[in-house]
Amino acid sequence: MTDVAEDDSAAIVEEAIKETSEPIKEVEESSEPPAKRAKVDSIKLGPKSFESSEDLHLYFANILKKATLNQKFNEYEFRTTLELIKQGHHDPDSKIGAGVKHIKVQENPMFGNRSFYVVRNDGTSDDFSYRKCCLKLMPLSEKKLNAIGMKTHMNVSGNPKTGGGGGRG
Repeated sequence: MTDVAEDDSAAIVEEAIKETSEPIKEVEESSEPPAKRAKVDSIKLGPKSFESSEDLHLYFANILKKATLNQKFNEYEFRTTLELIKQGHHDPDSKIGAGVKHIKVQENPMFGNRSFYVVRNDGTSDDFSYRKCCLKLMPLSEKKLNAIGMKTHMNVSGNPKTGGGGGRG
């Protein structure tokens, strides 16, 4: 009898280990800096899954670079980007407001560069940093950002760098 009971308990333990060793799919809110957070193996944003931080950053960098200015995103890009805001933005409610009508890339009049914009149901719009959202979800070192060809104008925590010199004010 004890052999059967031991076999049953061993099977239960093995099953519990399998369940707890699954890759992390959801990202919990953390006040820890990205370098101190646990590594996230993969993440799902809307219909798209990302297996690495590099894949996540490059996907949105390519959209920003290649999208036609002021054109609404297709359904796939819309759902993926909206989920990036919901999961990765430090204050998603302020960006989403009463709902998002569409998302697009447009020139940022303040900086003269291409930026992601949400256009809300009430017609108002606001830009957001895909990089800050990505860094919150799947941290990536400054060295790796440079290695994949992305300029590093913010530190790993997603905050703008300051005091580096060379700026004009």
